Amino acid sequence: MSRLEPLAVFEPLESSDPVRVGGYELVARLGAGGMGKVYLSHTPAGRPIAIKVIRPEFADDPESGGGSDRKLPPHNGSTACLRHR
Repeated sequence: MSRLEPLAVFEPLESSDPVRVGGYELVARLGAGGMGKVYLSHTPAGRPIAIKVIRPEFADDPESGGGSDRKLPPHNGSTACLRHR
């Protein structure tokens, strides 16, 4: 796949998917796994970002990495510093 064809990896949103998360409009689904689903959105400046939505049964479970001790502060630019390696 060339760099000009990235849309082939996106899946359309399903009726059960949220339309917005934390003020971000979701555009497509990037994938899903045991912990939740990952969606494509864009910053106000148009930069593409991935938003992971944790399944409800894990959201408040400290053992699985969820819970209030792991939540990010409300959006204040903090999403720009999240990087996967």
